[in-house]
Amino acid sequence: MNRHSFLNITATIVAAILTVTSSSQALHAQEVDHRAKANVPFGFEVGSRHFNPGIYNIVLQRDNLISIQSGSNAALAVIRWDTGRKASPNGKLVFHKYGDKYFLSEVWTPGDPTHLQCVLTAAEAKVKKAQLTASVTYNSNVELALMQTSK
Repeated sequence: MNRHSFLNITATIVAAILTVTSSSQALHAQEVDHRAKANVPFGFEVGSRHFNPGIYNIVLQRDNLISIQSGSNAALAVIRWDTGRKASPNGKLVFHKYGDKYFLSEVWTPGDPTHLQCVLTAAEAKVKKAQLTASVTYNSNVELALMQTSK
């Protein structure tokens, strides 16, 4: 086997592995209904967008994107999939809290150990850095149960 053939075979194997990996995430997204509805009693941030307290619908749009909406106020957030933890029986939203600022961090749908994790945004990184610079560490996680939704 010459070097060119070896490289072609290696490239084909890598492409096949990537296809299987991305297909398994897409299949999982189709199997599980990744929709959430929650009553958030505090203002929060998604990316550079601020949301007031209220009832929000969160929907998986693509393998790496969710929408957050309440009335005419809406935003998109880049997410990644996280697995390997115990499933949340009723589903929940997890927020990172820094002082009086909240950032949407995770979306757990009922009964699914695979959850959606928001990618750290520049706005959250800035707040986190300011806190470290000021030698203040009062960050925590806040969890809210999802509301029941009919399919």
